[in-house]
Amino acid sequence: MDFLSNKAIMIGVSLFVTMSIVSGVMLVVTQIQGIYKGVYKTNISISRMFSEYDAFDDAQKTGVDLLNAAKRYKDNRKVNVYLGGTLINNDAGISNLTTQLSSNTGTIRYETKYRTTVTYNTNDTVSITFR
Repeated sequence: MDFLSNKAIMIGVSLFVTMSIVSGVMLVVTQIQGIYKGVYKTNISISRMFSEYDAFDDAQKTGVDLLNAAKRYKDNRKVNVYLGGTLINNDAGISNLTTQLSSNTGTIRYETKYRTTVTYNTNDTVSITFR
């Protein structure tokens, strides 16, 4: 009888240890999945951010592209669009661009070619400059 009780205790302890190890492994795997999801979301958002502005980085754009960029990033605090040194992605800048493009007599015309540059600033803003 003593032998059967010892065997039962050994089986119970073995089951307890096995369940503890499996639970620990499952806990670690769950934690790693949570960390991976966070890293993956950050990676996707960073790559999406950079690829969005790649079209403007060291590219040749027209007056229409200038107006479209100004409208696209209008009042966006993270993106500033400049023509030379003048901020244009606000109401006044877009109004001025629209007026000059529609009259086609000013310095800004539909067919005018601009060289664009993208600058990633330290305060988490992006500057797109048309020159």
